Amino acid sequence: MGLTNFFLTVTLHLGREYLLLLLPLIQTEEEMSDAENEIRRLEEAIAIKVGFSKVAQTRLENRLTRPNEEMCQDNVQFGLQDEVKQLGATTQSLQDKLRQQQSVFQSFTSISLSSSSSSSCSLIDRCQTAAATTTIKVPHAI
Repeated sequence: MGLTNFFLTVTLHLGREYLLLLLPLIQTEEEMSDAENEIRRLEEAIAIKVGFSKVAQTRLENRLTRPNEEMCQDNVQFGLQDEVKQLGATTQSLQDKLRQQQSVFQSFTSISLSSSSSSSCSLIDRCQTAAATTTIKVPHAI
């Protein structure tokens, strides 16, 4: 009976230690998932903005190269130029955010890998220490 209680106590203690080591890994994985979703969302937004930018640039080029007409500048052309500039600035801003988010994801990846390896090593070390320092008193059969 004593040996069973001992192993149950050791198992519960190591299980609690394992959960305490595992909790930061779970939180990091959740943050990595959020970062991946944000990266995917930014990539989609960039693709949409690039499409709009190409359309605006084509409209501006067509406006500037009208055959048989003089090079006159009007409000439509100025509006198209502003639209192209705004779309370019927005696309650049999204790309900056994407690079930042990818950097965050890379740091989470390195943290996750280092935490995972250190957690498993730490748990193994604790198990070995517990096994080495604990003397088991086995009840004698009567």
